Amino acid sequence: MKKIYILSDAKDLPTHKNCEDAIKEAGGGAVLCNLHASDEQFTDADGFLIPGGWDINPALYHEENTASLNISDELDYFQMQAVCYAVSHKIPILGICRGMQLLNVYFGGSLIQNIPHTDRHARDKGSQADKVHPVTALSGTYAAALYGKERFFVNSSHHQAVDRLGSGLHAVMYSDDHLIEGICHESLPVIGVQWHPERMTGAFRRIDTEDGRPVFEKFLSMI
Repeated sequence: MKKIYILSDAKDLPTHKNCEDAIKEAGGGAVLCNLHASDEQFTDADGFLIPGGWDINPALYHEENTASLNISDELDYFQMQAVCYAVSHKIPILGICRGMQLLNVYFGGSLIQNIPHTDRHARDKGSQADKVHPVTALSGTYAAALYGKERFFVNSSHHQAVDRLGSGLHAVMYSDDHLIEGICHESLPVIGVQWHPERMTGAFRRIDTEDGRPVFEKFLSMI
């Protein structure tokens, strides 16, 4: 069974569990990885998943903090080091929400610290429910192949987004207000989505979005 390391911290246990369940449902195995894992512990990893979470320190993309919240330098460092290991060993990576943003920063890109239309993308302040909106996938990309069509609905829970793309990265999916909703690397097994497929599948399957499972199946197929 393909072993996927989930790179997060103990404060995000619900995120851990959702991603773990989604990987298992897609046919993989998950290992929850703490902040003190070392390269030696990664030797049996078949893939890395960087889940959602709070904001990345803007200093990592050479900007002052204007709107970034709940920064954890320890988590940033840990995930960056793990991505470095994965890239050097050509281990597949899936980034989800913060995870996609971190991949962009790793490759030299930048972030929008507070997107103009947060009402369309951030969780509902009252119910804390994800928003739902359509995205458009570019023809010929893995994003369009996920559901066999170029336009479909996804969930949304973010106030930041990819701005300048990192070196080697390509946008494969956009929201109607032109935010990047999916990325891939031109030569490395690296993909990312801005939405949360782990909250669109299994016990969290919903009727107003596509099933999130194909994202995890695509990821596992890259191994």
